[in-house]
Amino acid sequence: MNIACSSSFYNLFSSEAIIFACGQLLVYIYFQAYSTVGTLDYMAPEVLLKKGYGMECDWWSLGAIMYEMLIGYPPFCSDDPRITCRKVALSCGSPLFC
Repeated sequence: MNIACSSSFYNLFSSEAIIFACGQLLVYIYFQAYSTVGTLDYMAPEVLLKKGYGMECDWWSLGAIMYEMLIGYPPFCSDDPRITCRKVALSCGSPLFC
């Protein structure tokens, strides 16, 4: 492969990497994570479902943090973590019950 012709593109909105070499598509990679890490108030439904997720979950978390900064409390706030989990899961129509 000619190094001068190769380039890579990373789509920040959908966690996709596309690698080009002299105008030809060589590799298409979708990065997924499966770990459940984070604070429940800011966690995306895909993380709770444990089916794999990409960087779109980071945008979800950013939106939840921005909501809290504007309104004063998280969008799915509850005193009980199980109820918070249900609210987040039901926001995308998932029948997940924590």
